[in-house]
Amino acid sequence: MKPGDTMRTEHPSGRQQGRTAGRIRGESSAQTSRPSVFEMLILAVGVAVAYFGFRIIQNRFVMDRIITWEMINAIFIWLLLITSFVFLGIVVDTSKKTLSRFEEILQGMNDRDLKRPPLPRRK
Repeated sequence: MKPGDTMRTEHPSGRQQGRTAGRIRGESSAQTSRPSVFEMLILAVGVAVAYFGFRIIQNRFVMDRIITWEMINAIFIWLLLITSFVFLGIVVDTSKKTLSRFEEILQGMNDRDLKRPPLPRRK
């Protein structure tokens, strides 16, 4: 296989695509992997924080019927917490894709080294 050639693979939709074409669109083996336990835990905690935080802030507003600085502060911190969970999910996903890409590069380097004839030994 030459450096510019592409491997033909079967796409889940039934059409064929080249291996490099998937990389251009950002598809990788990390996208087809199942979510880890950590990612599921992040999702569950994020949904719980969003739901219960909203309920607590809403109940407090119903009791007081006035927006105070403490209420504004609580809403702002609640939104920051939700944003941090979103960023954490993005970082985990990006790190999985990066790890997958590094594994592909290392595999390519190992394949290339196996095909190369050994260097002559010096006496």
